[in-house]
Amino acid sequence: MRESERVDGDLAKRRALAGHATGRHALEVLRAKRVMVELLLTRGQATIDDVRAALELPAGGVYHWFGAVSTGLRAAGLIRRAGYLETTRPEAHGRPIGLWELTHADAARAWLAANPAPIAPQPPVPGLLFPELWHD
Repeated sequence: MRESERVDGDLAKRRALAGHATGRHALEVLRAKRVMVELLLTRGQATIDDVRAALELPAGGVYHWFGAVSTGLRAAGLIRRAGYLETTRPEAHGRPIGLWELTHADAARAWLAANPAPIAPQPPVPGLLFPELWHD
């Protein structure tokens, strides 16, 4: 692989992950970022496996957006990689994952304050919109 191909691939990955942070997975990514920062404030170090364990994720879901969690926090200057561990998730077959730590606890607290927990969307109330469609 040529260097330019690797750089292009890295750029494409960063753009895709940035899209998850602003696209249809934005609420999930924000929620996961908050969990990561909270874990790091209390434990000092954490992995994405720790974040997954703390979130209530429906079984069988596709969670390819988890890369946007550490990528976004790292780009914001809030975390740095402290090393690698093997994942504890059986389906990931022991692959290495990042072990993260905070760069500045005060900056992390400020980020949490500036990025409140998202409110889960509520199901629509029948008859609230287009009441003419809701006849008894």
